[in-house]
This record gives sequence, structure tokens and C-alpha cells, in this order.
Amino acid sequence: MHWVPLESNPSVFTKYAYALGAEEKIAYCDVYGLDEALLAMVPAPVHAICLLMPSPAARAMRQQLADKTVTDPKMFPEGLWYTHQTVSNACGSVAMMHILANVKPYVLSEGSKLGSFVSRTKGMNPVDIAKSMETSDELAAVHDSFAQQGDTAPPEDPKEKVDEHFVAFVPFNGKLVELDGAKEGPVVHGDVTSDTFLLQAAEICKEYMKHSEGSLKFAVTALIDSDKLDD
Repeated sequence: MHWVPLESNPSVFTKYAYALGAEEKIAYCDVYGLDEALLAMVPAPVHAICLLMPSPAARAMRQQLADKTVTDPKMFPEGLWYTHQTVSNACGSVAMMHILANVKPYVLSEGSKLGSFVSRTKGMNPVDIAKSMETSDELAAVHDSFAQQGDTAPPEDPKEKVDEHFVAFVPFNGKLVELDGAKEGPVVHGDVTSDTFLLQAAEICKEYMKHSEGSLKFAVTALIDSDKLDD
């Protein structure tokens, strides 16, 4: 199964999050750089980070992070919702779902499109959740409507190979957790607080960038309080 890839665009991400069922108390914004001066410009608190990168960097880091990757669902952080990605080009949507399902206190409405899906699949094996996603016409339709938006035209053929990949980072129960449906499981990077999350996530993003130095295909967006966008 193939979906049209999402563009890394804060406006599109925000509208997509609302369509999936997120409260309108949150919004996405660009992160313009990973040095401390530019990170200081991102309105606090930051609830999650979404990183777009070249696929070779993603593949290289999967090996580098193998020892931190939790492969047994019984050992996942308690309450974490995690799915594998089996739909081609759906990494942006999977990153979005991982963020919205796990970021607190912004709980998805149980009656919303994603809220209902998360409630229905909570506690299931990541492989089975991915299979359920493959057959969800509702989630596919929401994705498709936003894959057509943004500043660049989407590929005409959903089967066209895209050489970029999204991963998500969230603070979850005091741990910095990386969520990527292409990995064997969630990556637990260690302890984190709301005050240190952005800086710690930025350091991991820098590690990804080392695998594709000079590439222009990196982009970072942050999930923040929507009333902070104009601050």
C-alpha cells in the first residue's frame, strides 16, 4: 500500500493534527536551527519534535541506535502507543500519529478519527496496529487531503520512491523517546524534563545530520502551545 508523502510544513501539520482530533491548543512551528541561540527562539514549552531527513541518514541511525531500541512490546514504556510503518510514504503521518497519541496533556478526543483508532488499538502489537492502519479508509482519506497541500506539488504517482523520512521525539513519563515506525521499536534516549527536552532532542537531530552533512533535506518542526505562535 502507498500513500502520497506529506510535506514538512508547520501549517499543514497543524491543520492535519486538528483533522485527526488534536485539541486546538497546540500548533506546529519551524525550528530554524539547532544551535542554542536559534533554539531559544522556539516558544516554550515544546511538547514534541518532528524531524525530516534523507533516508540514508535514517538507515544509518537505525544501526547506531540499536542498543537503545526496545524491541519487545512488553518492555515498552508503560502506556506508550507505538506502531510500525507498513504503508509506503506514510512516515509523516506515522510520526504525527505517534506524537498526538503520546504527548501529554493534549489528549485526543476518543470520538475523533485518530482518537478512536488509538483507543481501539491500544495495547496491540505494533505489527497488528500497522495492519489496522493499512485497512483504515478514514485515516487514509485524512492523510490524502493534507498530502495535497503545501508549497510543493506532491508526486503524481503514490508509488514514486521518496528519499526522505520522518521521525518523532516526545518526552514521555520522564524519558526522551524517539518514535519511528521503520525501527524495530521505540528508542529510549534517557531521562528528560520539559525544560531540557528541546536541547536534548536537538542533539539527537545533530547526530542524524552527521550522516548526511551538507544535505538540504533536513527540516525540524516543533509542537508548541498555539497561543505562543505570535509571541
